[in-house]
Amino acid sequence: MSSKTGLKAMLGSAMVVLSACAMTGAALAQDAEASAERTIFDGVFTQEQADRGAGVFSQNCAVCHGNAARGGSDAPGLVGHTLNNKYADQPLQTYFHIMQTTMPLGRGNSLPPQTYADIMAHILSLHGAPAGEEELPFDEEGLSAIQIVRAPQ
Repeated sequence: MSSKTGLKAMLGSAMVVLSACAMTGAALAQDAEASAERTIFDGVFTQEQADRGAGVFSQNCAVCHGNAARGGSDAPGLVGHTLNNKYADQPLQTYFHIMQTTMPLGRGNSLPPQTYADIMAHILSLHGAPAGEEELPFDEEGLSAIQIVRAPQ
């Protein structure tokens, strides 16, 4: 094989490798963008769900958290400090799990998972998160893909 033929073969192989790398890089960028976590401010619940949650909240949570949900300080807060500091930069699943397993006080896991999601939608609404087109999920995978972030100032 002549050196000219060898050089052409080597250049051809190099082009194939470069093309494959370019396609892989583009695919990785698309995957990263598609898997980017949503935040609580990306419309992760519906207004109807938050409204349902408000009704359930008043029946099951307001006894202890009534004023706290409106910014008062008579019970452990649910919005503001709690979401901005204690749970900020964590997946929503973390906060949801604590709520589901410990609330209502002494009766954790006593409500259906959908009801806890409705209450969480209400709490997010109180925190200033906007409603969107899809209901907040109540499964671990769905909630883990939503990041709690501080409320914009």
